[in-house]
Amino acid sequence: MITDSLSQLFTDKSEFNFIVTGKNHIMQALANKYKDYRNVRFETLEHHIFLSCIASSDLVITTPGIETFYETVYFGKRSVLLLPHNSTQYLQLLALIDAGIESPVCNYNHYGKNYTYKRHINESEEVKAVLKNFNDLYSYSLHLNKYIDNLYQLIETRLIEPDIYEINKQQYLKNIGTNGGQSIVKIVEELIN
Repeated sequence: MITDSLSQLFTDKSEFNFIVTGKNHIMQALANKYKDYRNVRFETLEHHIFLSCIASSDLVITTPGIETFYETVYFGKRSVLLLPHNSTQYLQLLALIDAGIESPVCNYNHYGKNYTYKRHINESEEVKAVLKNFNDLYSYSLHLNKYIDNLYQLIETRLIEPDIYEINKQQYLKNIGTNGGQSIVKIVEELIN
């Protein structure tokens, strides 16, 4: 569980604040378990408050649900994708990987299969398809324009030759490993330091 992986940071790095969000009964149980920890809060948030929380965060750790991932893109935040918890998230993760739209910092933690990272395809068509779905979420033109800018910037950062990308990915795996919990702790420690 992610909270077990991060629990040493909850106490050891008290100047860094954590907000863990989720369903109410789960958050109550976790709040009780970690009640002695000074710098972590477990809350169930309404969507607009959740968005402001993402906007003020240095790092967002989330499962591959489409909405939250793209909200981190919209706000230009670093994110880590956890293992999918169900078949829907698994398919969403495959779609993100296959489209090549991924988090700036990302450990997919699925290495049983060879995933393909598409290159040299029409990026504008991908962007149009994504934006069509997000018109409803971000109905204000200012929000949509910010989202478009961040999405294009994200895509530009990953348009490198496939062999270089693969080398970088393998180097990342070698340095950090394929254990999601270890990766998260390392990335959070880098942010803190």
